[in-house]
Amino acid sequence: MKKICFVFCLSVFLSATTWASKPLPPVEIVITEETLPDETSRLTLLATSHRDTDRVQLSLELPSDMPVLDGQSEWEGPMKTGEKKQIDLVVNRHGLTRKIMGKAILYMTERDRFIQKSILILGNENTFPASRLRPKGGTTHPFRSKP
Repeated sequence: MKKICFVFCLSVFLSATTWASKPLPPVEIVITEETLPDETSRLTLLATSHRDTDRVQLSLELPSDMPVLDGQSEWEGPMKTGEKKQIDLVVNRHGLTRKIMGKAILYMTERDRFIQKSILILGNENTFPASRLRPKGGTTHPFRSKP
């Protein structure tokens, strides 16, 4: 009987640790690059909101010597849960490897902010999200701020 109880408790413990869950951040961002002719690229920042908010600020931060040929590098406004916003820029990359940072600032209260960042290296196929990756398996819970 003790062996059965031990095996049962061990299996419950192992399954609970295997399927641990992580909360969703209030806003998630992804940056992508589409290579265009004449050493230009289209940069896209896609933000997905996981909660209603009155004020979100999205931006793409570029090196100071990188010219923007088309588009706006910032957006600000309200977002609803599940809503997606997109910023598109066409830039001249001059064939150099350049670091681009995307940022989302969610203003939760007058004093509290949530900041999400993601980095893209132009000319490199790898994107380095500062946000956590979703676990394989398990459950993802929405972020809850403290009252």
